[in-house]
Amino acid sequence: MSAQNKDSIFHASIGEVVMAWRKLRNLTVTELAQRSGSTITKGYISQLEHDKVHRPNDDHLVRIAAALKIPVLYLVTRRLPDELSPDEQKEIAEERGSPEKGAGGFTFGSPLPSPRRRQLNEEEELQFILAQLEDLQSRVKKLIKRKGKQR
Repeated sequence: MSAQNKDSIFHASIGEVVMAWRKLRNLTVTELAQRSGSTITKGYISQLEHDKVHRPNDDHLVRIAAALKIPVLYLVTRRLPDELSPDEQKEIAEERGSPEKGAGGFTFGSPLPSPRRRQLNEEEELQFILAQLEDLQSRVKKLIKRKGKQR
């Protein structure tokens, strides 16, 4: 992990998170680039995963998260697949229209959105994002407290 590309509150770089989710989805770098859209190349994904891209732009993060079928917040907050709670695993599986696989794991089906999930309007989406930010703030405070206790 690149020390220069990692903030002290994060244990992984965005590139490491992208790589972990890509491998979980059994995608090659080429497949992820193709699913991410024409502006994202195989080379860009490779550079990102190897911490050569220090500040990926928002549009690229949104496209990559969509291609990986994860919330963009997981990239921004550096959430690795093995850090998800059972509830989060279930939510991801439901959002993607896939049944859970036994023993806490999950599978992912069609890239088409689940018909059960309605699209949020702009206000609802902003409220959802604010709630996630509050959760992140709480988690960061806990990490800071934990680091303070370790010293």
